[in-house]
Amino acid sequence: MTSKFANNRRKVLQHVASVVLLPSTFAVMSLAGRAQTQKKRKTWSRLMADPPDGMLQDTLDYVLAFTVAHEGNTPFMYNNWPLKNPNLDVTVGVGRALPNADSAAVPEVRDTFTVKATGAPATDDDMRAEWNRVAAIPRSATNLFSDYRDASPLLMDPDGMLALLGDNMLRFWGQKGQDFDFSAIPAQAQVALMSYNYGRRLSNAPKMCNAVRSSDFDTAATECVISGWDQRKNQAHQVLFQNAGAIIAKGLDLNTLPPIDGPFKPPPSV
Repeated sequence: MTSKFANNRRKVLQHVASVVLLPSTFAVMSLAGRAQTQKKRKTWSRLMADPPDGMLQDTLDYVLAFTVAHEGNTPFMYNNWPLKNPNLDVTVGVGRALPNADSAAVPEVRDTFTVKATGAPATDDDMRAEWNRVAAIPRSATNLFSDYRDASPLLMDPDGMLALLGDNMLRFWGQKGQDFDFSAIPAQAQVALMSYNYGRRLSNAPKMCNAVRSSDFDTAATECVISGWDQRKNQAHQVLFQNAGAIIAKGLDLNTLPPIDGPFKPPPSV
């Protein structure tokens, strides 16, 4: 791992560190539990998703940080019902749906969790019990952290949350229904495309995709706005596309990115 890559990864993790390991939680862990948590972090840092062809790792790191900033810093299980979804909707991390208790116990999810009190790895039974606890609590406007994070006996590793997000991001990217040559597209446009696709597949946005392929980033910025999405996310996508156009017009490095530690709502203009 290069020093630049490691430094970027540390900056990404700064966006989740304050939520994941609260001082009061870490203090009650045994020494063995603390060591095991640190060991898991090192393991997860090697398991981060690889970027698509033509995308640099720095760009994928930025996509993850951008997504955490916009979608929410939620390294725990929570329920979107009934506040945001009329149906039961248990979710973990940044948008990983858990339709039933067994889905919470699959290895790639289970292995990101430890027991708060001891630092021991969560078991299948621990994960199913936590899913059942979370599923029984209706979501309100004020209980996201108190009822789901603080009351949980489990702790989700920040590297693990990012790894799951990266896996989800790339899985959805494989369903995008559009093709791009990323080596010819500014990195900021790559970010906008991948972020958009995380919420809605690009097959639903042919005008935007055609505009990107023809380097018409003004049109892409117009076409990327989705009614019902958070206005700040729509604006951020617009700025990223506009920046892509400015990067080409000014002859700048196509891999020019905004600062990985923000701001994200929106990113700064080039």
